[in-house]
Amino acid sequence: MFLFQDSNEEDLHDLFSHFVGVVGSPVESVTLLSDRETGRHRGFAFVSFGAGGEGAAAATAACKKRFFSLKGRQIEVTVVT
Repeated sequence: MFLFQDSNEEDLHDLFSHFVGVVGSPVESVTLLSDRETGRHRGFAFVSFGAGGEGAAAATAACKKRFFSLKGRQIEVTVVT
């Protein structure tokens, strides 16, 4: 997903937290990757759901939707294995 510089972990946690109610698995972590030299995030992130079948179901549900809107920008969600 490509994000605005003012996006943060909380924005992403809130965006994906509605999958918790769908499958009963929490968003485990959100990691925005930063540039070593500037400290600014690089425009993409990793969202991890809980372990086990419920976490996998949450990730699958998020990827089925594939595109989300965050702060007026369309972001694409893919699975990283």
